[in-house]
Amino acid sequence: MCRLLTWTAIKPSLLTHFLVSPPVNSTFLLKTLAMGDQHCAICGETLPSEHVVCSAKGCKLHVKCAGIKEITWQKADKSTWKCQECRKGRSTSSSSPIGPDEMRQFMAAVTQKLDDLQKVPPPIVESLRSSVDFMSAKYDEMLQVQREDHQKLIAVETQVAALTSQLSGRGQEIKDLQYRLMCAEQYSRNTNLEFAGIAVTEGENLKEIMMKIAETISEPWDPSDIDVIHRLPTRQQGATPKIVAQFVSRTKRDRWLQKRKIKFMSKDIVNTNSTERVNISEHLSDQWMHLLWKAKKVGTVDPKVISTFGSTRTSSWQKKGRKIGYLFRYQVRMTLASLSE
Repeated sequence: MCRLLTWTAIKPSLLTHFLVSPPVNSTFLLKTLAMGDQHCAICGETLPSEHVVCSAKGCKLHVKCAGIKEITWQKADKSTWKCQECRKGRSTSSSSPIGPDEMRQFMAAVTQKLDDLQKVPPPIVESLRSSVDFMSAKYDEMLQVQREDHQKLIAVETQVAALTSQLSGRGQEIKDLQYRLMCAEQYSRNTNLEFAGIAVTEGENLKEIMMKIAETISEPWDPSDIDVIHRLPTRQQGATPKIVAQFVSRTKRDRWLQKRKIKFMSKDIVNTNSTERVNISEHLSDQWMHLLWKAKKVGTVDPKVISTFGSTRTSSWQKKGRKIGYLFRYQVRMTLASLSE
């Protein structure tokens, strides 16, 4: 009875309709009472602004759930339109009013259905509570791990910033070390000469080859002037390996280097038919050799480059050797300037 009073206070209009002319289908009544005025009496979902209203008992339905088309509802006489449940109840119900015993049975059935809907078995409740507690604990663990990872990330970012600051301050030191290393490597070759173009013969004696070169360039020969002599490995297949000779002093090496312009061929030195020209040059390191290659690749002299060396005469610089020499020195100067910045 208390539950009946509660529902009467909440939905007096619906209950009045059911008491005056209750439908035969009690399931339909339960849905209508449980869902309320803002939900469809058939599917239970929330009603939109455009919905169907039964003129008999005020049942509110979706247009689709009512089994009609929207245009049909718009053209229908809403004051006389009834839903299918109300039409069934009118056709099957008696014209006489319901008795007290039938009303008690009907309300008892309603109360029982409501109790069934509100009751949930304790095992299910405990299972749901355990699941929620488990998920909550896992979520807390995930948050803790995220906080720890965030702290680690901050520490790593701090270390990276400190290392970046240190490296930016060491940039000039690195350039100075590169310059010193390049100069030291070239300085260690100051007593060396390269001889290119001399063909390789079987069982050759490099000391005898150096003696013949000395005779060709009219340089006094003394075997003690040369400390070490050997051929360099070549990177290009089929190329003639160069000969590198290390003199005991830079003075003796410079005397040979001054006569590098004397022209002679490989067949003048060794027993071969090779007409390849023999070239005498300084033994440059890889860095200086690359600069020389860049100078040769340019092939011309910019007047601005010439002016940097304190000369305005360009007519005497037309020979290729002079141009390459000045370009090489210019490239060296630019490289040293970039290293000292």
